[in-house]
Amino acid sequence: MRTKLLVLATLCVVVLAILMGGCGDSGTSTTGAPSSTLGTTATTVGSSGSTTTSVPVSDREAAKQEATDAGLKDAEAAGPPVAPPTGKKIGFLLLSAQTEADVIIMNDLKEAAGYFGFDVIVSDWNFDTAKLRMNATTVLAQDPDLMIGDAADPTLTPEALKEADARGIPWIVTSAAQTPSDLVTAEYVPDEKLNTRVLDEWLFAQIKERFPDRDPAKLAAFQAPPVGPGVRDRDTQRKEDLANTTGITEVVTHDLDLADPVQDTIKMTRQILAQYPDIAAFWQTADFCIPPIGQVLNSQGIEGAERPIVSGFYSTREGRAGLIDGSVDGIVDINQGEMAYVIIDQAVEHWARGTEFWPDSTVFAEAYSIKMLQPWMHTAENVNPDIEILENNGADYKTYFKTKWSKEFGLNLQ
Repeated sequence: MRTKLLVLATLCVVVLAILMGGCGDSGTSTTGAPSSTLGTTATTVGSSGSTTTSVPVSDREAAKQEATDAGLKDAEAAGPPVAPPTGKKIGFLLLSAQTEADVIIMNDLKEAAGYFGFDVIVSDWNFDTAKLRMNATTVLAQDPDLMIGDAADPTLTPEALKEADARGIPWIVTSAAQTPSDLVTAEYVPDEKLNTRVLDEWLFAQIKERFPDRDPAKLAAFQAPPVGPGVRDRDTQRKEDLANTTGITEVVTHDLDLADPVQDTIKMTRQILAQYPDIAAFWQTADFCIPPIGQVLNSQGIEGAERPIVSGFYSTREGRAGLIDGSVDGIVDINQGEMAYVIIDQAVEHWARGTEFWPDSTVFAEAYSIKMLQPWMHTAENVNPDIEILENNGADYKTYFKTKWSKEFGLNLQ
């Protein structure tokens, strides 16, 4: 029984990370030098969380100016300029170098830490919970000043957490919501209810536009409640959003088979099409399972005005390719790298001014003069033709933090 529970826990952690991120990148580094990210800076999105169209390129200077003004404002509010902290070492327990979202977080972490000359110890546990425990112990042996668990559930590293707490080393959980722990200093993760509201607002409008004569229009939802609290929040919000709309009904609510979610998605998509040939839309919680839905529709020759809408959470290279070729209609995205920059900012304020870490994920909406980690809809209209690039339609966070740190700590980052 103990072995079975461990296997289930491992599977849930692995799938959680995949649901929260993307697939397909490689390479790690243990230096604190800045490094390029997979994303690019672009525009702001409505702070209310409602879906907006990407701001044209010509307006991106306005977003940069907004970030500059906010950075100066917050630097002044922090107090008189102080010397930056130096000689710090950060341990980063990377979920996997094979997940796109986590590589973005890692790259932005190294970039932000590099501005202060901090070393970043990257330890890739690659979905292996036994390796995670070993890596946490190994990194702690190198005397870090901060530990960051990337989609690492605190229940999987109890000894390391206790040791870090005893030694006064802050421990931050990021990337995906995990089991709460009193030994975790703070958890900085996406607001999945907000992300769901943005996806649902867009999807429901698309359904009514494409199928105005269907009342009710039929929706099929793929969910994965065993994965964790963040993913379950999506399901709770979807049900609430459906209760508050008219003309759409959820006729299929399918829990993914986590042992083989891709094949399960393919099989269930075929079954749904057979049972409900007038299905209007698919709502998919697993990023890597979005493209297979579109591929099934293609294989059955379902095109044009009768084609169901395919949507879901977080783009991958394959998902962005689907947006370009039309097999996928819309994917809600966030800028993963903002989590890394916020962690570094909270850490340097703690080390330089003795301030406490912001306690929870409200940090993105409440701690700064620009709102961060705001979701937007990725569609054919705003996807980058280079599928390797995840465009940022959120806040110009890099300009904001470089402006803030330059004024507050006397750095020359402009």
